Amino acid sequence: MRDICISDMMNMQWNLWEAHKNSWSPMTPEYARDSMLFMIEEIGECIAIMKKKGNASIVGDSQVRTHFVEEMSDVLMYFIDTLLRYGITSDEI
Repeated sequence: MRDICISDMMNMQWNLWEAHKNSWSPMTPEYARDSMLFMIEEIGECIAIMKKKGNASIVGDSQVRTHFVEEMSDVLMYFIDTLLRYGITSDEI
């Protein structure tokens, strides 16, 4: 699999939002705070895995690693949502 760049992630997230825009909050600055708060919640979930399972499990236990990577992906998703809601481009990052 090839590496993914920020603009790719932004396009994927925008397309996902487009598919769910009737049930998800608008992609406007007024909702950026919510995205940021959800991101912080996901960071907390990552920290909980780190505390409860430890570094060795994240590196060596496939189930723990999968769960950790899933939570880290959620962090990225909400980070990208925040950028999109404020109209921040990949070039600005």
